[in-house]
Amino acid sequence: MLRLHLDAGVKYRARPLRAPLHVLRTSDGDDTVDGQWERYTPTLKRHPVPGDTLSMLRPPHVEAVGRVLGRLLHEAV
Repeated sequence: MLRLHLDAGVKYRARPLRAPLHVLRTSDGDDTVDGQWERYTPTLKRHPVPGDTLSMLRPPHVEAVGRVLGRLLHEAV
């Protein structure tokens, strides 16, 4: 079972997304990883948010993240 699981993971190739992809990017974001998102969707949009990977989820930065997410959800309806 483990072998089948590992083989499936190695063979899996994700197809590009058709849906818009939004990336919340902190100033501490990794440029190497950030540059790879275009491979997955032609409609990538980046949104700068304050803080770092962990502090963006806590006050006071989480408020800015919430505003971005709220705006995106409102636009999607």
